[in-house]
Amino acid sequence: MAANGFIQLAALPAGVYSLEVTRPGYVPTVESPLEVWEKKEVRLRDPIVLERPLTLDVVVTPPLDWLDRPWKLRLSRASRLTGTYDGMPVFDGPIDERGQARIPDQSAGIYTLQIIDSVGNPLFGELDREISGLGKAEIRIDLDLLVVRGTLTYQEEPVTASLWFGLRYGGIRSEMAADLEGNFSGVLPNPGWWIAEIDAPSIGVTGYWVQVEVEPDSRGEAEVEIALPDTEVTGRVVDGDGLPVAGAEVIVGTSRWGRETETDAEGAFRIAVLEPGPAGISASHRRAGVERTSDAQEILIDEEQPTPPVELVLRDRKAFQGRVFSERGPVPGALVAVGTIEPREAAGQQETRSDVEGRFSVDLPSKSQRLRAIVAPPGHALRAFDLSVADTLELAVPVIGGTVVLGLDLNVDPHSAREFEGWLLYQDGLALPDSVLRQWTRGHGMTWGAGTGELLIPQLAPGLYRLCRLPKGRFLGWEPPTPIACDEGFLSPGGRLRLELPRTSK
Repeated sequence: MAANGFIQLAALPAGVYSLEVTRPGYVPTVESPLEVWEKKEVRLRDPIVLERPLTLDVVVTPPLDWLDRPWKLRLSRASRLTGTYDGMPVFDGPIDERGQARIPDQSAGIYTLQIIDSVGNPLFGELDREISGLGKAEIRIDLDLLVVRGTLTYQEEPVTASLWFGLRYGGIRSEMAADLEGNFSGVLPNPGWWIAEIDAPSIGVTGYWVQVEVEPDSRGEAEVEIALPDTEVTGRVVDGDGLPVAGAEVIVGTSRWGRETETDAEGAFRIAVLEPGPAGISASHRRAGVERTSDAQEILIDEEQPTPPVELVLRDRKAFQGRVFSERGPVPGALVAVGTIEPREAAGQQETRSDVEGRFSVDLPSKSQRLRAIVAPPGHALRAFDLSVADTLELAVPVIGGTVVLGLDLNVDPHSAREFEGWLLYQDGLALPDSVLRQWTRGHGMTWGAGTGELLIPQLAPGLYRLCRLPKGRFLGWEPPTPIACDEGFLSPGGRLRLELPRTSK
């Protein structure tokens, strides 16, 4: 690098690059993606700005956990290149007895953090926290813990079990244990609706989810009662010749949650304690790198009458080849999510990334006839595709996209949270998965916007967009319900579109 800061790299082969600039006393800066073409000069329009490192102070109140022991802090920074948290945490350890931790030599960016008690419960978590400052930044976290006591029963009898309020691997969770009398207790960081995951080996239950309302009484404590439903689904998995398949994975998706198990040596399975209502069930099996899946079947789960046994027939999957490209040529490194739309019983999805030539491969049910593909390509605009099955899936993405601003009124009260299930954004009639949009936004250096009532999603392909709020209700996991409120508009290249949703249905 020259004294005036000029950088020149010569004789680079054509391709897509990321440029990292380092200098003592400054934090590394990454510019990506940079596309280099054969016999052409590429110039960076904006200067590369190096930043001085900052010291991050984290202060937790109360300074000690509910067992009067030090809290643990886990802090990770999102990659400026991919938007993911793939690297090691920048800090992972206990904070001092004053509830304070000082972390030097950090760069401005997007972080995720957790505050964990001394027995391993993360009682506070924040995803996509934007941190910046001139040499110093501070995060203050105030915790107001709530004591919870409850009972767990099945067929009106107490059950011993492990419970995780906030799910077993949730970012915010608290583990509790039900004793021989079915009694359990623990702490939570706040009241409201919680999803509890339950393992009760004595009745053959693993991974059951239930929604629990936790409300404190006059003493500031909460009492809850959980009664497990008396339901089950049984059946067997066979191959195309009708022979039983051992070790196949069976998944039941109810109106809200999903459960899974494996078949025994006779191909039989049983899943007990399922949420009553309509559900979908399917099976898959992988051996020697070859995967087979069954069609999905719809069943009705009822506490009053047993569900008839289900037979699931495994069928081969097919490799679909594809290519991501634009007017500039092949697009490498694109996230590609491809799923079956038709026939409905073959529904499923697989994610992959395009190679240096923009090519990719996915395995889907062999009977797939119509596909949905979501392509998140670096340096281009995110686009959804509705495809008929072809020898090669040709996915042309635009270079220039626009920005969609979602006015979601995220600061809803608990009553609104009970009334509504969530929201979906559609591009030209195709739903864009929340997971893809979240990573795409983070990869562009933006936070998801929780608590602001507004989400800003950059570089989306031009087209017709529709934002819909979804009601709670009985529906299969892969089939969203009929929206109760929507707003729509057309996004032009380089444009900006704002979509609003009301707090309540119209």
